[in-house]
Amino acid sequence: MTLEEKEKAIIEHYNVMPQLKHFQSEVWELNQAIFEYEYVYDEYGYRYDEVEISIKKDIIEELADNLFMVKQFPIYYYELLDCHNIAPYEFKTDNYEHIEDILEYLKNFQKEEICKLTCEIAIAEEREQDYISEYRYEIITEAVDNVIYKLKSIQAYYNISDKEIEEVMQYKADRQLKRIDKEKRG
Repeated sequence: MTLEEKEKAIIEHYNVMPQLKHFQSEVWELNQAIFEYEYVYDEYGYRYDEVEISIKKDIIEELADNLFMVKQFPIYYYELLDCHNIAPYEFKTDNYEHIEDILEYLKNFQKEEICKLTCEIAIAEEREQDYISEYRYEIITEAVDNVIYKLKSIQAYYNISDKEIEEVMQYKADRQLKRIDKEKRG
């Protein structure tokens, strides 16, 4: 099963609004991991290497969680399109923002991209219950694009490889599918 198939199975099981709520908690956890990483200094202003490595692993895990969650939304909505005249969503770029102040970047990320995505999904859920128009789908995928772009920029800021993210995403997907299977079996 591909990662995309796993993402689809998970969002179809839990549905959009619970996944959106869960995604927002993952954004908060990413913020916490980054805050901890940025403030791990001893009394003389030096970082503790062991703690720094541990917290960087937390950032990797939280970035993977965020990317895994946000990629579920276009998959879900693509299935609800009233007609399939457009190709499925695919994120494309390798040119990321240069981040000067990570904490300011996070604040703006939440204020702008996360808020916009949340609003667009809420509107889609309120107005287009059984199907979604191409117009609304494009608005959602644009919001998803912006979120992924920011997350990938954070990934580049911390020099985290795609392989590291992919490994965590696969692990999380497999773990979640096992939970779903366990729930279904009772």
